[in-house]
Amino acid sequence: MSTWFRDYLYFPLGGSRVTKARTGLNLFIVFFLCGLWHGAGWTFVIWGLYHGLFLVLERSAFGSLIEKMPRILRHFYAVLVVVIGWVIFRAEDFHAACNYLCAMAGLGNAFEAQPLLHYATRLVLWAALIGILCSTPCWHFVKTKFADATAGRPAPRAIFLVAETLGILIMFFLSMAWMADETYNPFIYYRF
Repeated sequence: MSTWFRDYLYFPLGGSRVTKARTGLNLFIVFFLCGLWHGAGWTFVIWGLYHGLFLVLERSAFGSLIEKMPRILRHFYAVLVVVIGWVIFRAEDFHAACNYLCAMAGLGNAFEAQPLLHYATRLVLWAALIGILCSTPCWHFVKTKFADATAGRPAPRAIFLVAETLGILIMFFLSMAWMADETYNPFIYYRF
């Protein structure tokens, strides 16, 4: 879909080889139509315009400001923008999206709010801990320290490489089994 929009809509409109204002308009048009492609509901249109807005903002002085922020704040910004976008995309209507966002922020009397401890089973906590450790520089730090400690000895390094690969494969298959074991969860595009 993204390739089609790029090749048959964004590039023919001039892409980014035009003025900044025209590039911004091109992005808004493409993302507006991307939202419509997902469905004719207002949530999809708003979702498309929302992403277009952030693309335009990030190509402006706001993008330069973001680049100067500490890395952790840039990650927080990206996660916040993406999560809000997904709430808009998945909500039944705009009112429900507002209720979800209020519940996520701890505001109002949103009926969709659920206590976090309701979902915090032992398995979920272990998965979150492993995910956090593997997605931060912690694992790279461990690998670097092990490589320094075993410098000049190929056998321990080979064993570590095999163990790391097996660990990744085991986590992948356990994740797949965990997802398959969950209750029925329809494909995200089942409504389209």
